[in-house]
Amino acid sequence: MSRSISTTEFAWELRCRDFLKTGEPFDLRDVHTADQIRFCELFCEHCGCSYVLNRSVARFTPRQKAPEPRIGQFEGPPLDLIKLRLRVYEQEGNWEQLRKVSLESLNPQFPDSDLLAFTAWAEHKLGRTRDAVVLLELYGPDHAAHPEVAYRLACLNAALGKMPLAEECLKRAIANSKDPQKLKQRALLEPDLESLRLTTITS
Repeated sequence: MSRSISTTEFAWELRCRDFLKTGEPFDLRDVHTADQIRFCELFCEHCGCSYVLNRSVARFTPRQKAPEPRIGQFEGPPLDLIKLRLRVYEQEGNWEQLRKVSLESLNPQFPDSDLLAFTAWAEHKLGRTRDAVVLLELYGPDHAAHPEVAYRLACLNAALGKMPLAEECLKRAIANSKDPQKLKQRALLEPDLESLRLTTITS
């Protein structure tokens, strides 16, 4: 029997991901708003499933076909090479290609933190900042401490005007960075973090 969860319950987004891990269908109840429908679309796109919306209930079904080879397995270029290519796309401002390659390389069951950050950043630069936040929050507990994920979350929340969250994420990124001073210098040049420069970054 399919399991279900409501959008009125605490942390329902993360529980959707936990349900998906078992490989069984589940229902998301009380889907009413445009943001909730967009979550369903984004969740399926990034997590390898499909959904059907019937009135206010979304039925999610994991894909039955065998997963395609992902980065880190025997087929495809090495992960380090992929990341190097993504950095080039970022420097060039080639956001469509950055999104395409990072998303194709991302294993939704065992995502790499850097690939998550690249994918979210591409979404942001393509004008889908809320989608980018949803993507990173889907994997929240598993990747929140990673400095690149935390840094990107800081930028995204600042762009959305959520300054307390942005400050919290930036502090976490700096605290967990292997080179805090280098990350601070990077943040000083980041347009999205301009409002935090006199507090978190310089302190």
